[in-house]
Amino acid sequence: MVALLVALIISAAMLKIVVAIGIDLCALNKTEENGNLFCQPVQAIRYSNVGTNGSYQEIIDMSSDGICTKRLKFYNGSLAPLNEELSLHFRGPIHLMQLATYSTSMPTQDQIFKLHTAVPSASGNLNIVSKSGALSPQILANVTIPSDSEVIVMSGKTCQEGDCGYVRPGSVAYHGFGGPNKIFLMEFMMPRDDKRGFNGDMPAIWLLNAQIVRTLQYGKGECSCWRSGCGEFDVAESLSSGSSFLKSTLHINQLAGDSDYIRRPLYAPMKLAVVFNQKFSSIQIQVLSQEFAFSRSISMSAIDELLKKDANSLSQITVI
Repeated sequence: MVALLVALIISAAMLKIVVAIGIDLCALNKTEENGNLFCQPVQAIRYSNVGTNGSYQEIIDMSSDGICTKRLKFYNGSLAPLNEELSLHFRGPIHLMQLATYSTSMPTQDQIFKLHTAVPSASGNLNIVSKSGALSPQILANVTIPSDSEVIVMSGKTCQEGDCGYVRPGSVAYHGFGGPNKIFLMEFMMPRDDKRGFNGDMPAIWLLNAQIVRTLQYGKGECSCWRSGCGEFDVAESLSSGSSFLKSTLHINQLAGDSDYIRRPLYAPMKLAVVFNQKFSSIQIQVLSQEFAFSRSISMSAIDELLKKDANSLSQITVI
């Protein structure tokens, strides 16, 4: 028997019903916490059939009086619109120990994903900025990022001559992580900090369409493409203060979420992979063993073996 997750999405002139089908691990057990339902702890979460034909409102100008000009941007195909450039976000409390991103063209069985950025690394081609708005990219210290503090990770390639599309005037503008096939590897802890209030003790890891960061992430919704569905993928998010459950959610015009969860790494580091695969139109979140090494390259066949490792602890969601 399968569980059905039904969401209503209101777009310009129509009401669209989107259904996600997943294995019913909730039939085994479930827990309610502050109005949110959590079913089983898993080692992997796979979203299949991700990507569709659609459109969103792209920001093309922001005037000094706060008026934003938009135009319709169309997208299609596997993983769309998350096949566009993405930014990677971390909200505290979180202690980030290692981070590596990899990219390639259309993968074959023996093709190699090459290292794109790495932390810690003196030669890593990566930039980190804060939601508070530093004047230049910052090197992340070996510390725990506190509650309601956010860092944004972009590539080390600056936006030049319009190659990022429109960019907010005076902003720190870098390319995100592009291409349909990409891998994010990270090692981190999410210790408690006993903060309460807005975003208190609610760590999170997520990805956004990089246009959002380069225009407006927080504030006036009509000045961001987020509202019209340009793309967000919540990798591991705590939904209430002090929660030890980490949930994932897909925010595109195909809305889907998973009530199975990954345990929050409170006392020991966790290694985690996020794999975007164009061939299978899939995104998989995978907990890795602590012995897994972040190498300078990784083959497609090695990735396949990695993602099969926890088949008995996998939550599968087919997005329709």
